[in-house]
Amino acid sequence: MLIMHKKYLFNDSELELIQFMKSNPPVRIWLDVIYYVFEYDDFHIQMMVNCAERINLDFPDLKERHFLDQYVMVTNFKKISDRFQPQGIMSELLIENQTVKEIFIVRTMLCFSEHTQIETNSYNSDSFQINPNLFNSEDKKIKFRALADVGLSIEFRDKTVDCFIVDNDDDFLRNYDSYSFVPDLEGFKQTNYQFIKV
Repeated sequence: MLIMHKKYLFNDSELELIQFMKSNPPVRIWLDVIYYVFEYDDFHIQMMVNCAERINLDFPDLKERHFLDQYVMVTNFKKISDRFQPQGIMSELLIENQTVKEIFIVRTMLCFSEHTQIETNSYNSDSFQINPNLFNSEDKKIKFRALADVGLSIEFRDKTVDCFIVDNDDDFLRNYDSYSFVPDLEGFKQTNYQFIKV
């Protein structure tokens, strides 16, 4: 089987929004489960998690969903002309009225392999994600790989706000859950992600 390569990178309009945020810092940044909100006085920018592609390497001709499906999860931006209305306890304020020092696009290489059955109704896959600069193209188990932009890392004077997908998950809440169990957070980030300065 040939290795499939795909790219899911921010488009020109999304890159313009990111550049706008660097030059015009948002008033507030919120986490709202499946999206980050960059709030301005008269509008807001949403960054949401989307499924870019469903992959089934075990049954490639199968059209309907299957429990062995794997997914390429990415982030997308859109500008919304209304003021942002926080959704109560679902909206967590992360930062307010701070100058942006740097913005980095966070990119990863998602690598997918076929499943192997380890016991009845139990399967395992060697799929993983890695910093694209560390990817080894000699890995024969990989049948599909996707270069994906999965969010932003934004540096402020006193803190960094990581707004990106962790572990190819389908929401952003894993950012906090995952990080609490990572003993070497910086090592984890550098191994799994490329940080591209805007």
